[in-house]
Amino acid sequence: MRYERVTGSSLADVPDLTGVTATGVVVMAIDEMLHGSHLLGDSQVASAVRAWTERGFLVDLVRRATEQEAEVWLTADHGNLEILPLGGVQEGLAVDTAGTRVRWYQDASLREGRRAEGIVWDPPGLPPGACFPLFAPARGGYFNGEMRVTHGGISLDEVVVPLVKVSA
Repeated sequence: MRYERVTGSSLADVPDLTGVTATGVVVMAIDEMLHGSHLLGDSQVASAVRAWTERGFLVDLVRRATEQEAEVWLTADHGNLEILPLGGVQEGLAVDTAGTRVRWYQDASLREGRRAEGIVWDPPGLPPGACFPLFAPARGGYFNGEMRVTHGGISLDEVVVPLVKVSA
């Protein structure tokens, strides 16, 4: 078994799969495109992905895998969402981590005294007191400026990902 992490920016990034019985290849190209799409949002992401696929990286990767008689599955680690600014929120040390779509607080009382609007949700299955997140509502994010394409929230667009089996 093997794990590969590549940018996927050119055919030179396609790993050699000779003799490998199982491998996971993480391709960072689309995530990089997503995070750079502040100007035109979803249409910018779609155009960038189309241009990237035309360069042949994905086709060559799948071809090499099928030549090794491997099963090929494509998926993503998260979805994404075109979001609008809710405004930046300054809370100093009250917030542990301030992301675009979620803010993490050190304890429940700090979260309850927050300045940010959002959805309080304590994820099931975690030990009590493990984390205290506040998620941005609807299609909003904790930032100023223009629309962005991002992830990290609890919308279906961000948490449901495709899983596709590819065959030759």
